[in-house]
Amino acid sequence: MKIRNKILLFFSTVAAVPLVFFIFLMLAQRRSTGHIENSLFALTNSAAKITEHFLLNAQKSVIAQSYLPSNLFPAGDNASRQAYLRRIHRKYKIFSSVMFTDMSGNVIALYGEKPTEEFRNIFRARRVADAPHVVKTEGGSSIALVSKTNKNNYLAALIRPEALLNILEKIKPVEGASFHILDNAGRTLFFDISAEEKNSPPLVSVKYSDIDIYKRVLNRGGEKIFEVIIPIAGFPGWRICLAAPHKVVFKSLRDAKFLGIFFSLVSFMLAGYLSFYFSSKLSAPLEELSKSAAEFAQGNFSYRPQIRTGDEMEHLALQLNKMADKISEAQDGRDEKIRASSRDLANAYKEIAVKNDRLAMADKYKSQFLATMSHELRTPMNAIIGFTDLLKDGIYGGLTEKQKDILSKVQRNSNHLLNLINDILDLSKIESGRIDLMPEKFELKELLNTVSGEIASPGKDVEFRYSCPEGIVLYQDMMRLKQVIFNLLSNAFKFTKKGHVTLSCQTANEIVIIEVEDTGIGIKEDDIGKIFDS
Repeated sequence: MKIRNKILLFFSTVAAVPLVFFIFLMLAQRRSTGHIENSLFALTNSAAKITEHFLLNAQKSVIAQSYLPSNLFPAGDNASRQAYLRRIHRKYKIFSSVMFTDMSGNVIALYGEKPTEEFRNIFRARRVADAPHVVKTEGGSSIALVSKTNKNNYLAALIRPEALLNILEKIKPVEGASFHILDNAGRTLFFDISAEEKNSPPLVSVKYSDIDIYKRVLNRGGEKIFEVIIPIAGFPGWRICLAAPHKVVFKSLRDAKFLGIFFSLVSFMLAGYLSFYFSSKLSAPLEELSKSAAEFAQGNFSYRPQIRTGDEMEHLALQLNKMADKISEAQDGRDEKIRASSRDLANAYKEIAVKNDRLAMADKYKSQFLATMSHELRTPMNAIIGFTDLLKDGIYGGLTEKQKDILSKVQRNSNHLLNLINDILDLSKIESGRIDLMPEKFELKELLNTVSGEIASPGKDVEFRYSCPEGIVLYQDMMRLKQVIFNLLSNAFKFTKKGHVTLSCQTANEIVIIEVEDTGIGIKEDDIGKIFDS
């Protein structure tokens, strides 16, 4: 691949980084949208609890005032009724008006704002109960609370909308947000009724913290509004709605998206420009140098690359020109220098040949050294690894987690070093040509006779016993098998100070079993099952 194409490929890869960033930005924006909605859900849930608490307290107040003393109002005494209503109105600032009505809803006594004819519909529909009702008023709408008194009439009160609004205003999340009370169909009952809501979209159910929550997006007065709606516990059919401008609620996400797109495009365009600029800047001198090399290879030393970059490229071109000048001078008749160079070259070849012989000898000694040293190094490494396993397995007592961690590090590094030593040994064997097995037929007893004859004297306190039946013929690498048996016997004599060492063999189902048994220190019975544990 040409340098120009490589540079283009490199900057194209760099240009893809902003795209990857943009993808992650979109994923993060989706998660952030969920976080914002969840915070609005939690805030609306708090507003629902505040509204429920407000309405319950107002309802309890009306019920409490509906229990009248028996001697409070003489028959036909409207003045005393009016005074009683005035005291209620002054005591409870949340009421815009309070009144006494008969059983049909006709006003007997009133203090405050007069209700509309819709107020009497509560009584006509026989829906009178200790529960709130939304009714139309001259100023908009209000919540009516009605409670039957002990005088065979009703005490009713209309709640000021601003009394509840002032409380909810304190927890508005953003500028332009507002709260409404809706019915089951999503229509506004209290605070505000707009024409757009007559054709509002259906509610979308959302589950949040075991609460049934609804959300929707609608256009109100040409502005996109995001609404979160939660049922008001204790008041069936009523819901609290938080309405907030969509552009304000999700402004941070929109700004982040814009910035992400902007910087991605700028980065992509910048990377594209830089790729074409540098590819042209770098590839042109390289192509000129490549052409010069091709001309020199064909023997045209009169060609001179013309590069004026003021950097290493120009310096390299100057060096090529000098080289061409010197070659031209050599070709113009300096034969003596060529012959001298040839003699020097021949001498150099001789020196190289001598050095090669020395290197070959050194390599041979190296292989012999590695073969010997790697074998000697494996013995202590196996001991280190073995004792580390015993410590970790709890043979010598329990260990703390810290101690086990340290032993694990020792074990890992020891195994790593052992693998390196084994690699060195295998490499030395490959170099010396001794890695291949050489199987041959031989009688096992003859081999064991040879091994038992070569083994060192066990000493006066150790007896060596040996038994093997005749006629057992094997097809194996005799020298390697001999080495294994010899090592087993050497190990047995090493750890047996008194007693005997027995070498025996037998056959079972076409399998030959060779055993080395000794009376040395042995292994604890509890640890026998752990011999082959990792």
